[in-house]
Amino acid sequence: MTSSRMRHRFLSDSALTWLLSWATKLFLFVLPWHTVWIYKERLVGGSKWQYGTLQYYASEAVLWAAAGLFMIWFWRRYRDGDKNTKRFSWSRDRVWLGLCLVFALYAVISPCWAADSDLARQQALHLLEALVVGWLIALGPLSWAQTAFWFAAGAVGPGLLALGQFGAQAAPGSVWLGLSPHMAAEPGASIVAGETTGRWLRAYGSFSHPNSFSGYLVLVTSVFLRASLRLKRSYWSYAFVLLTTAAVFFTFSRSGWLGFLLSLILFAVYCRRARLWAGLPLAVAPLILFCLLALIYAPAVSTRLTATSAAEERSLTERADGYMSAFQVVRRHPWLGVGPGNYTVFLQSLEPGMAGFAYQPVHLAPLLALAELGGVGTAIGLSMLGAGGWFLYREKKGPGMLGVEGLLVIILPTLPLILLDHYLFSSYSGLLMLTVAGSAAVRLSFSTDRPPVIPTTC
Repeated sequence: MTSSRMRHRFLSDSALTWLLSWATKLFLFVLPWHTVWIYKERLVGGSKWQYGTLQYYASEAVLWAAAGLFMIWFWRRYRDGDKNTKRFSWSRDRVWLGLCLVFALYAVISPCWAADSDLARQQALHLLEALVVGWLIALGPLSWAQTAFWFAAGAVGPGLLALGQFGAQAAPGSVWLGLSPHMAAEPGASIVAGETTGRWLRAYGSFSHPNSFSGYLVLVTSVFLRASLRLKRSYWSYAFVLLTTAAVFFTFSRSGWLGFLLSLILFAVYCRRARLWAGLPLAVAPLILFCLLALIYAPAVSTRLTATSAAEERSLTERADGYMSAFQVVRRHPWLGVGPGNYTVFLQSLEPGMAGFAYQPVHLAPLLALAELGGVGTAIGLSMLGAGGWFLYREKKGPGMLGVEGLLVIILPTLPLILLDHYLFSSYSGLLMLTVAGSAAVRLSFSTDRPPVIPTTC
């Protein structure tokens, strides 16, 4: 780099890297808090239509500030590299980035055929933001350990809040923190109810529903456990995993329980196969606590798992009906789908006359994606994920298959969340927290701290 170029820079490279690093850390920390500006609410059948709300989250402002810094940072590193590295050639990482751009273009144009273009633009923006987060984590200046630490740090406040909510059997509201009030006795609250158990309010944390909160904790814990093998373990590490264990349990989310237990078991198996014996207590201690809580609250656990109460039976019936409706949507719009965020819009024409709260996305994220993005968008998305998986596999660390198994500790626990619920695709926070975990796994796979897509001769 010439001295004249350095003089004309508003920010030095070190200052820019520092700002970008802290903007990314701040985003990871505030992601679970849903401070939001709602600029349009809609009523259907006299009640609020939740999935028709137009809103903008405070964390989005942090994200786009980080995105602007990232573009400048990335361009500088590319421009200042060796001229020979700027000759374009296809590589695994560039194929992945190219497919990301194609998917972004599809998301941008998809509102053109959506019935509600405002909702489609909002959800398309969330899809673009998920791509931005992926690039920030996978290609940005934060190390794997820093990403895991700040992702976990953001979960401490919601975890403590969840324990307080379950203990008090009330969730206080806060406009500034994006919290809605909930009481066990009030209609519409997420509860565990049975003839012998009474009504128990499930822990919401800082989320709008216990299921999405449990999914967040599963993803955070999976990333933290894998990172703990590189970090200096302390009493704080054990305190954190025990906190997330209790918080996940009190959500009484079946998919969250399954994903969390799968995460702990996979981590224990990985530690044993890799002979990383020091990591085993971090898996065993949460398992013991979870089993103790299950014994203490056995009637409530039985109610959730056996679905004998009227509330649980109604929940399962609604899920089954949702699958049938989703297949009808796919049959009518097989190629381009109904548009991002427009699934519940189409349901209103398919099943008119219901209250707004009754229109819910199907509880199967891949099927919801197929219904909204169509076969074309889903194929592009799967190609993007496939290219990322190919890139990740070829860049893996560790002897033999141990590198792959270490990544599966993060990836496999997401399967129950994806296959048993919709929030990892339908909601802003779900999309972004899934992307953080996935891109953290990609970052873990790099053989050097600098991603290959950036010229290595800078």
